[in-house]
Amino acid sequence: MSIPTDRPVYGSDLVQLQQLIGSSAQDMQCILAMTPNEWANAVNTNISMPVKSRQVSAMARIWTSRPDLVYIPKFPTPAELNTFMFKKTGEEMSRAHLAIMLGNQKTAGIRYMGIKDGSRKENPIRGDSNSKVSHWAWLIKMLVSEGRTKAECSMIVSQIFNLMRMIGQHNGVPDVFKTGSWNPKVARKEALKKKRKESDGAEKKLSSTKTARKVKRVTKKAPVVAKKVARKNSKGGIKRVAKKVARIRKKTT
Repeated sequence: MSIPTDRPVYGSDLVQLQQLIGSSAQDMQCILAMTPNEWANAVNTNISMPVKSRQVSAMARIWTSRPDLVYIPKFPTPAELNTFMFKKTGEEMSRAHLAIMLGNQKTAGIRYMGIKDGSRKENPIRGDSNSKVSHWAWLIKMLVSEGRTKAECSMIVSQIFNLMRMIGQHNGVPDVFKTGSWNPKVARKEALKKKRKESDGAEKKLSSTKTARKVKRVTKKAPVVAKKVARKNSKGGIKRVAKKVARIRKKTT
């Protein structure tokens, strides 16, 4: 297949190129350096009109005759990135931390890994070329790949974590990995909840300590109290017996 040389490149030619190489619209936008709006205008609104970009026209003509030269970058999905980092570091990362590291809320970890949540099942997201998450995942993979040992790879991951913490702090979140959210309001609520929990725990500990001390004191005094009661009971018994003997003597005399 080739585009005729006696006419300009039309939007319909881009559609045929997409079908020829079997790629998605997102991948086409990436390899042709087109924005989603530019792509939509070219293949929908102005499909019968000449393509405005000279560079896109040139690449389209080359690739329609040499589709083997088309290079589509492979962006890892979050699930693929997670598996890759486990192999490099030997440490398993939680879904929440994976989501936070990729710049999203911790709840996105379920969607990233395609895990069943009750009766709902969400498929893992794919590595789209126009997704900021996919580009950031690709860069993380490149950085971790530079580590020669598991220790070095773990250190690189820790540095990435610190980078995301710093970005969170710039947005009013003290530690995004603890709060699980990039929203400052949620972070404040989580911090207050944690403070109350710690306060309640301290009060319970103090109360249990006081109770333990009281039980210890009572237990320690128990033998002494028991002896006093026994002594008192024995003295009372002797007195009662003496009175009874006296009464019997009076009757016999």
